[in-house]
Amino acid sequence: MPTNRPAAFDPLRFAKPARGTPSRQEMIAEIAYFRAQRRGFEPGHEIEDWLAAEAEVEKRLGSQYHR
Repeated sequence: MPTNRPAAFDPLRFAKPARGTPSRQEMIAEIAYFRAQRRGFEPGHEIEDWLAAEAEVEKRLGSQYHR
């Protein structure tokens, strides 16, 4: 059953990251790199590393970066 309730207001949706704060994509790339490094850069796991890094960033940041 649909509701006519307005969406919850999230003020962080409009906030820009502070200077020097890495972007979401930069954080994911760094985490994915370190995952690959721990594995000795064995090829064939790039997508797995990226998806795991995305999940880790989402867990750390919560909804701060949701748009």
